[in-house]
Amino acid sequence: MKSNINDILNVFFNDTIINIAKEMGYSEENLLILESEEEKLKVKYPKTYQNLTSCNHNRDHRSFMKYGQDLICSWIFEDYFLYNMKILNIDIEFSGNDFERKILENSKVDSNPDYKLLLNNKKISIELVNDYTGYWQKTKKCDLRDDKYRKMMTKQDIDYSFIIGIDLINKSFFLFDVKNNSNNVTYSSFHFYYNKPAYTISLDNIKFSKFSFDNILSEIIKNTEE
Repeated sequence: MKSNINDILNVFFNDTIINIAKEMGYSEENLLILESEEEKLKVKYPKTYQNLTSCNHNRDHRSFMKYGQDLICSWIFEDYFLYNMKILNIDIEFSGNDFERKILENSKVDSNPDYKLLLNNKKISIELVNDYTGYWQKTKKCDLRDDKYRKMMTKQDIDYSFIIGIDLINKSFFLFDVKNNSNNVTYSSFHFYYNKPAYTISLDNIKFSKFSFDNILSEIIKNTEE
């Protein structure tokens, strides 16, 4: 399950992730991480460097620079997702504490869902997860590390809680209703890859659809109709 987020996003956007980050106005410190300029980062942005090296729990088996690169790549896709949903006139905004796109120290990294969305007077929480490796299709599993799933399951101030999984390899996606599909989820106190607890969603009976933002919105609407 080797990560190759940069390569996949380069193909997806038909451009380098560095260029995309620059076009999106990402900060110099984030660009230095993407460019693997560790020494420049350490000298010019010591606080960011310190925060990055503090994230031992979050980086799993990765080096802290690789973790930083993967994190920034995920931010770029999250920004792309938000932008395209807003084009569809959806009332959506970030709900996590990293919306300013700054590397936070380990103690401030949270597991809140990525977005909050208001649709037809319904409050919806959305967690966006991506597969850059083909792992989902191979294993029929989607893993969520730590307590992210539990937080979504127990969140009280919303009407619906969804996980949207995007398979970048196969250009497809699924929508998972967290509160109504608990039988599809198992918990492990130690995940072999993350080296930490994780919740696993069985994808055996989960429908994948062709990736497009129109299709994603259609699935959200269909799953929130009463």
